[in-house]
Amino acid sequence: MRRTLSFLMLLLLSLAVSGCVNALRPASPPTDVRLRVRTLLPQQYSVRVALEKPVDYPVAADGRVSFTVPSFRHGCDWYLFGAIKVRDGAAEHARIVELRRAGRVVCKWSLAQIANLSRDEAGYGVVWIGDCDNLPLEFGIDYTRTSKVMDYGYSISNPIKLGGVGNLTAVEAERVFLRHLRDKSTNGLTFHRVGSFNGCPDGHIVDGYELESSDGNACVLYIDMYHPEIGPLRALAPNGFLFWK
Repeated sequence: MRRTLSFLMLLLLSLAVSGCVNALRPASPPTDVRLRVRTLLPQQYSVRVALEKPVDYPVAADGRVSFTVPSFRHGCDWYLFGAIKVRDGAAEHARIVELRRAGRVVCKWSLAQIANLSRDEAGYGVVWIGDCDNLPLEFGIDYTRTSKVMDYGYSISNPIKLGGVGNLTAVEAERVFLRHLRDKSTNGLTFHRVGSFNGCPDGHIVDGYELESSDGNACVLYIDMYHPEIGPLRALAPNGFLFWK
């Protein structure tokens, strides 16, 4: 027993005196970045490369923006007791690319995250505003944007009406709307299209989407996308959902 205690004491002492060590990471190479911001008015946004000397790049009306992130260092990897990594100093994991609107940060990405984005036909990384996880407060829940009509959106005979606006196609408008819906816990929803259906009173074909909330509850919503007079950010959320503006 005494030998075991002595061994443990020596082990703890050796760990204590070894302390922390660090390993300097190499600088990242210059990186060309192409992003496409998918939202109703992309020209209201800009992208900032937030390094020692920040540089801002305006987003065009089609949502596209191109820029180069210069070579930079993020620092060192830190290891506790020389073995347990407690800080990652890799430059590609530093969130230094910011999407901004009206001077406020909407999203941040690292070069590694940007490299994993899905791409459009021209090779631009596609960013949907509804996917951003650190929207400022003025982009919060609008409690006036939920319908009080119980079957609105849940019935083919009373679908959600919206349409493409500006550079958004009708199908993209559907997805923008769905990405702005939140469940009662204000969490985002997963969704996928389940098909097209007849029976809409105005003769349009409606799309059905199955949505699943953060607590696992699922339902199907119906959308009539042939109403360009109603943009996706003007349509009401169905009863039981909230709208993230």
